[in-house]
Amino acid sequence: ALAGDGPTDPIFAAIDACRRAKVNADAACGAVSKLEREHRAVAFGPFVKVEVGGENYEARSEEGLSKWLASKSPAGNDEMKGTLARTMEAVLGCSIPEARLSSGEDVARWEGECEVARAAFAEADRERAQLAQTIGYDAACERQDMSADAVTVTEDEVLGTMPTTSAGALALVLFVAEILAGGNDG
Repeated sequence: ALAGDGPTDPIFAAIDACRRAKVNADAACGAVSKLEREHRAVAFGPFVKVEVGGENYEARSEEGLSKWLASKSPAGNDEMKGTLARTMEAVLGCSIPEARLSSGEDVARWEGECEVARAAFAEADRERAQLAQTIGYDAACERQDMSADAVTVTEDEVLGTMPTTSAGALALVLFVAEILAGGNDG
């Protein structure tokens, strides 16, 4: 049985703490979003246009750049030319004129272009990291993560608190309904 409707019910303090945590989380999220809108490269990484072998690529990650560069390798092109020639011979019974294989010069040119592309990406990434430090982006993201964790902890505290009054029980039911209805954006 629930006691009288006194304001000492611990559920009210738990709900209040959770709501304050959500306000802080919303503010932290808003600060990060504002920095991301104002400085897209900080949030989404550098976007570097590179050219290798006469082809352009917009590098967004070091991994993506490395994969693209590998796909432009003269050795890979030579392998594709050989596969095509063998397939034409075996399946269609015809041959194609011998394709020119890559020379040492081709490989050296490709390696030089790859080095330039990697250096351009690394420089853009350093600039992004410096800007993130200057505008406080990393610290803002850390505050956002910490405030989201605080919401989770305080929600768990609310759900682990047993109301001692009928008003507290009603407050808990309404609070849980609010969370289930999507008011859990903290």
